[in-house]
Amino acid sequence: IDPAEFWPAFHREEDPAKRAEVTYLHDDAERLIEEIHAAGRPVGIVTHCQQFLTDPVLDHLDVRDWFDAVVCCTEETGWKPDAAPVRRAIGELGLDDRVLTDGGTAGVLAGDGESDIGAAWNAGLDGIHVERHGPEHRGRCVLGEYRVESFDDLVRSG
Repeated sequence: IDPAEFWPAFHREEDPAKRAEVTYLHDDAERLIEEIHAAGRPVGIVTHCQQFLTDPVLDHLDVRDWFDAVVCCTEETGWKPDAAPVRRAIGELGLDDRVLTDGGTAGVLAGDGESDIGAAWNAGLDGIHVERHGPEHRGRCVLGEYRVESFDDLVRSG
């Protein structure tokens, strides 16, 4: 399906309030965010979800204050696995220089999809893949520098 036709049709059908009501938060994500904040590190999110859908979800889940940067992928910002939206989040977090000079050691990108890991690599970051769906669902494995069944694995390991 041509993306130029698909996305406008898809967005006409989306109801932001309904999307927010059915969105749930994995418990391990909350624990990971708490750990990152306790370490004094910033947290950003890069999502394919559009702003008109992202805002109600963040508000419904009461997690807006968890993130120091929220970047929604668009034609202008780019789409994961492109590095552009990730670099935008890095800039909003005030980490541009550290990432560019440290070769990606200033952060990681954690996600549950292959586009997340691809975006991490394209932006010069390590990728952490959390297996939420199983390779049988997507038809292949997703491998990053780190692969975890739950973000709790990261919290336990420090």
